[in-house]
Amino acid sequence: MNWEFLLPYFNEKEEIKKDAALLFIFSTVIFLLLILLRQRFLVFPDSLNYATVAREVSRGNGFTTKQIRPLSLFFDNNYQNHPTLVRPPLYPLLVAISQKIFGYVGFASIFVNLLAFSAIPPSIY
Repeated sequence: MNWEFLLPYFNEKEEIKKDAALLFIFSTVIFLLLILLRQRFLVFPDSLNYATVAREVSRGNGFTTKQIRPLSLFFDNNYQNHPTLVRPPLYPLLVAISQKIFGYVGFASIFVNLLAFSAIPPSIY
């Protein structure tokens, strides 16, 4: 059987991979420029709370927070290492890994967002 009719498809697929890689690099550079020019990493209370939970995870204290909600006192009366009940676990775990790599700085907390933001355009393309 002659398979030559598939050659244009494979060549086109390689071009799409190259374009997607370039798009990933371009979106990463744009995101980094926006971040570095603004120099404001954690400006919303919710982002600070996620960073706090991630810091506690990376320190080995588990999913704890300094923000205490009245309903969560029903489950645990401990005020020092109060468990968080409203944060899904995957994102703080990824931020905790980033904080272990880069330290407890603002950029470490948004590095996971950088990767997710940079992966969206190539996946759509």
